[in-house]
Amino acid sequence: YFLDDASGLSLKNRLSADHFSTMLSYIYKKKSVRKVMINSFVKLGEHEKYMQIVPPKHLDVYIKTGTLASDGVNSIVGYIFNKNKGDVYSFSILTDHETQSAHKGALTYPIMKSIFQALI
Repeated sequence: YFLDDASGLSLKNRLSADHFSTMLSYIYKKKSVRKVMINSFVKLGEHEKYMQIVPPKHLDVYIKTGTLASDGVNSIVGYIFNKNKGDVYSFSILTDHETQSAHKGALTYPIMKSIFQALI
């Protein structure tokens, strides 16, 4: 991997979805920083800018998104808490559509909706 800057998405960064998921899993296991990390994310269904993707009531979903719209890049990482089963999932979705622009969620939100359906 290569991290050019840590300010968000960058065309120079070379991180895979697996790198992000591994980092999120590691952080979740560290109780001293878990709450700080989760509280820095947006809880879906509670933030006005993210109402176009609302999870089912039995899922609490905390996300951080990134977009390079003109380059066709969307990303979304975070945690899914399944309140019915007590399960916690870390996830990372990185998408790249070189031939079209991709505004916030254009590529990642349909994938998230499929994940929600799989967890019903």
